[in-house]
Amino acid sequence: MTTTQTADAAATLAQVRALAEAGADIVRVAVPDADAAAALPEIARATPVPLVADIHFDYRLALQALAAGVHGVRLNPGNIGSGIGSARWCGRPASGACRSGSA
Repeated sequence: MTTTQTADAAATLAQVRALAEAGADIVRVAVPDADAAAALPEIARATPVPLVADIHFDYRLALQALAAGVHGVRLNPGNIGSGIGSARWCGRPASGACRSGSA
């Protein structure tokens, strides 16, 4: 997992590349807010390894992450909330994972 502020796409992508060079097969990035979600398209386009968005508290960030092209989403159902909102994203595959065969 990266330790950068994901909203800083350049720093996050540099850390993703360093992790990949060190042997990481997959990298997780925190997506705590809309600014971080806005940086995901740039990061997802250039990542050398599958990228997983780590989502807490707001299911809409998961939807934004999937639309940005991340390969997967890690969500903590214990703090995502209840009701129709969290059910909306269920079953939506990460399109990149479906195309590449990675999960």
